[in-house]
Amino acid sequence: MNEPTLRQFPIKIRDVSVNSPYFHRAELLLVGDCAAYAHPGFHAAFTGGRVLLIGCPKHDFRLGEQLEDILRNNEVLSVSLVKTDADCCREMWSIVANAVRQSSKDIPVNYTNIILDAEIIE
Repeated sequence: MNEPTLRQFPIKIRDVSVNSPYFHRAELLLVGDCAAYAHPGFHAAFTGGRVLLIGCPKHDFRLGEQLEDILRNNEVLSVSLVKTDADCCREMWSIVANAVRQSSKDIPVNYTNIILDAEIIE
């Protein structure tokens, strides 16, 4: 059996408290809802040691505001975005970039796009 790689529940960005202690000095991993299902080795490739949050701009209307509040109210060390090439994920990069900018913090952002055949593009 594989070792668990999640550090917290809940993982839906709309359900987390922006003041949760697991955000302190966290490496944040924001993932489009479908991305984990599109890559067969998702947990091994991405989650280790990171605080995982999932969301979709199509369904989580406050995704950018919630992320901005998390960044503004916590000492987040980095943000990694993993998204798919689906239409609904298209705006994830700008949502993350805007949230970091609005937080007024210098937080490094990494970006990974998973295309339909599970290839990773960095």
